[in-house]
Amino acid sequence: SFDDGRPVTDLSSGALPGSELVAEVMPEVGQLLRRHLPDSGYHPAGLPELRQALAAGFTGRGLPTGPDEIVITAGSQQAVWLIATALTGPGTRTLVEDPSYRGALEAFAGAGGRVQGVRFTPTGTDLGLLDGAAAAAGAAGLLYAQTALHNPTGVHTPAPHRRELAAIAARHGLLVVDDQSQADLAWHRSEPLPGLDRLADPARLLTVGTLSKLFWGGIRVGWVRGPREIVGRLVEVRRAVDLGSPVADQLAALLLLPRAAAQRAERRAFLLRQYADTEQVLREVLPGWRWWPPAGGSGLWIDTGEDAVALSGRALEHGLRLTPGPAFSPHHSHRGHVRLPVWHPHSTLLDVARTLATLTDPREA
Repeated sequence: SFDDGRPVTDLSSGALPGSELVAEVMPEVGQLLRRHLPDSGYHPAGLPELRQALAAGFTGRGLPTGPDEIVITAGSQQAVWLIATALTGPGTRTLVEDPSYRGALEAFAGAGGRVQGVRFTPTGTDLGLLDGAAAAAGAAGLLYAQTALHNPTGVHTPAPHRRELAAIAARHGLLVVDDQSQADLAWHRSEPLPGLDRLADPARLLTVGTLSKLFWGGIRVGWVRGPREIVGRLVEVRRAVDLGSPVADQLAALLLLPRAAAQRAERRAFLLRQYADTEQVLREVLPGWRWWPPAGGSGLWIDTGEDAVALSGRALEHGLRLTPGPAFSPHHSHRGHVRLPVWHPHSTLLDVARTLATLTDPREA
């Protein structure tokens, strides 16, 4: 809310409400916790049994993985931060999609290296531009990509495009970070959307995942899967930060993992209903707004047709907090875009759309 007490509707995040399954597993978490009370509770790499369960999941998807190739993190945000801190810095070049996940942009920029955007399209990263940027970056470069399900656009990169992206990265020796944090939020399939698991060189691939998007942001459990040597470096950085994720959260994650398929089905049905409602409201109230058809996720990447930075400023004066496009760009571009979450109730969506319609720049109407 505002400092003066006026209420504000926060549309700046796509984080979904929590799942009832989280509350349901908590009594069992308490029982399991008793087994761990005799030890220190510090597990910088993560609980061994959770690392084992995640490794088995990767192996089952065709990417053979041992527990020592997994580090547990406090959500995907910390996963990306650890990668940025341990593997980039002054003198390095990180290639990112433009637009991209703003948390990743903040992490890589904060590490002090050069961050270069590559145009993202409705079918994925512009491969011609990526090839040129990768050649300039060379083997010291890192590519951060979201090919499974892209934030903020909701685009899934098709298999031939993913294959060519992986080939470009291999040709130029790039270390690839495949952020699959959104993969469980597919709208049109029961399984997570695929990323680069069986396409990129495993020796040069780091895969990021999380349970926070699927179950609840309050469960701060994510992970990085990668080569043992690199995972070891991430663990050392983690050790200096907080000595590991809370044991209770990790035990909850262990119990929630077998329930992932049921939760994906629930999220899918919910998000499809919400998208249909959001689409109807926007078509009626803001017919000039355009967006790419999403394959999943919890929000829309909307071209407003006007200066969305100025619109967001006016919206905040009327109690609406939006995140305009430049926050998702390493070069502060996409000034005409906003990301709009789709999960709010119909009455909220309608009020938001009507308010924004009154704030639309008359010169752009």
